[in-house]
Parts: sequence; structure tokens; C-alpha cells
Amino acid sequence: MDGVQVPPNGSAGTPEGPSDGGVVRRVLVALLLGAFSYGVAAAVELAGGGKVTVGSLILAVVIGSVGFLVQLLAEFDRRLGNAEKSLAEASRVIDAGFTHLTEVIDDRFAQSNRASRLLGAVRASAVDDAVVTRLLDHTATLGVPAPPLVTAMAEEQINQASRFIQQLVQGEAVYVDGEDQDWILELTRRCAVSLDATSTSNVDGVGATFDGGFWTSGLGQRYLKAQEDAVDQRGVRIRRLFIMRDYAEFTSPEFLPIVQLQRNAGIHVRALQHDEVPRPLRSSLIDFILFDDAIRYEVIPDPSAPGEFLKTHLHSDPGAVLERRHRFERLWDLAGQQERERREREGGPDDVLAQEAPPSVEP
Repeated sequence: MDGVQVPPNGSAGTPEGPSDGGVVRRVLVALLLGAFSYGVAAAVELAGGGKVTVGSLILAVVIGSVGFLVQLLAEFDRRLGNAEKSLAEASRVIDAGFTHLTEVIDDRFAQSNRASRLLGAVRASAVDDAVVTRLLDHTATLGVPAPPLVTAMAEEQINQASRFIQQLVQGEAVYVDGEDQDWILELTRRCAVSLDATSTSNVDGVGATFDGGFWTSGLGQRYLKAQEDAVDQRGVRIRRLFIMRDYAEFTSPEFLPIVQLQRNAGIHVRALQHDEVPRPLRSSLIDFILFDDAIRYEVIPDPSAPGEFLKTHLHSDPGAVLERRHRFERLWDLAGQQERERREREGGPDDVLAQEAPPSVEP
């Protein structure tokens, strides 16, 4: 039958015992020894001129019996040696199995302890542990075996999330394939207190103007809608500072609808003319967004391809965020000062700038 190994002696699973052939062989050897002994003893007696006596027969029986016992003892010793070898092998197998079982149990305990520590750390962190639990639950439901492409895609998304969290903890996350549209929208939907941003034509425009740039794109419209929801639903204060090459662009027919859409969404808007900025602050004239004074968002434009971006940065380091906070407040106040001076020169408020901006927040 399959799976059953039959020992050479023909018995399956029973200890090896003396076979009939072995018994006959030992009896024959004993008889031969007895006969030989009897013959020798008888020959000796006859050579001495006597008769064959009973002593020769007794001697033959004794020698034959001794020969038989010697064979039994030899067989017993052989079997005892085999039994010792079998016991040693069984002991080795049992020891190896026990060692492996111990290692498996220790490994399972170690994994369980590590999982418990990680779960405890997650519960103690700022992240909602229900979010992590859902990720684990959904990962566990992925079928085994799953198509390789599905598995690879799931693993890559988990790896990306892991790298993103690690980078945030370290203070800066970088998206190296241009502009990450998910970050800017999700941060806008999640911010609860404030959103302060600068907008320059080299990032949000086309060439030297804003006409046909970011604010008229699909992403720009979704971003504006998310800001409007943030103002209406969560009371978020949003300020946007447009940095222009010429202030006349701010009131141009092409840009006026963009300004009006922003203000209709509850966003406070100011404009700053580039060449009126003091030289020490001109290095600050780059696009950035501050979300809740906790995260600084920046896109790096590609100088060789207008409208394209090299990468996106998220800074969560408090020092990096505070540095941009100081810059924004100085630029915002400067734009307000320029606006007041311009109104005084023109003898009255410009229609576009008639909406009063909120007071600056001291850093």
C-alpha cells in the first residue's frame, strides 16, 4: 500500500524477530558442533584402546549446547546494538523536532509580541488606529493566490504610504514626478484653521501672466472649490497673495474673473508688485502654501519647460514652516501697504481692491 514501508523481514511496523531459517541454522550448527565433538571424543577413546563411553556423548551435548548459546548471545548482542542505534536515531530525530518546534513557538511568540508592540504604538500615536486597522483588514482580504499584477500594485501603494509617513516624521516629503495633485487637494479638505498662499505667474500662470494658467485648469477649479468648502463648512481663514510683474495685470480683464472667483469663495486676496518688494525680500517671492501653520507645500517649476514642475515638497518641520510664516506675514503686510498707498495716489479705492483684507496675524 502507498505510504507504508515494509521492512526486509516481511513484517510491517513490527519489531524484527528471529526467523525460522535463523533458528534452523543455529540448531544445525549446534548439532554439527556436537557431532564433531562426539567424533573427536570417540576417536580419542578408541585410540586409547578403550570403548566409546557415555562421557563422549555428554561432552558432545555440552559443546553443542554451548555453541547454540554462543550463537544466541551473538544474535542478542547484534540486536541490542541495532536497538541502541535505532534509539539513538530516534532520539536525534525527536531532539531535532523538538528544537524546530521550540524555534517555531519562539518565532510565533516574537511575532505576536512585535505585533502587540506595534499595535500599542499605533494606538499611542496621533493616527487614528481605526485607519490602520482598516488597512490591515483590507490587506488580509486580498486573495491568495492573487494575480501578480494586483499583488504588486497593492504592495507598491502600501510602500508609498509607508515612505510618505516616514518622510513626514523626518520633516519633509518629496514627490519627484512633478506636481502631486492629491496632496494639495487633501490638505485643503483637511485643514481646519488657516490657509495662506502665494501665487506667482511662473508657477500658476503661462509665461509672464496668469491668463490660461493654473486657475483656469481642472485642478485649479477643484482646488478653488475645496477652499470654498473650507471657508463655508469649517470657517477656515484663507489668504492669497498674487505676486505680479506689473500691478496692472491684477485689474486686467483677463485676470479680473480669477480675482472675483477667489473673493466669491471667501478668500482674502492681495497683490504685490515684484519690483516694489525690497531687495532682501525678493528671494521670498516663490510659490508656497501654509496649511494650519503645520505643513508647508511647495512646487518646484521646471525652468526649461514653462508650466511643468520638477517635484513637490511637503515640509512638516516646525522651523521650516515658521520661516515661511514670517515671510508670508511680511509680504502680506507689504502688499497691504502698497494697496493703501495706491488708493491714496488714485484718490479712492479701486473696485477690485474694495474688499477689505483681514488684519495680519502676528507670527
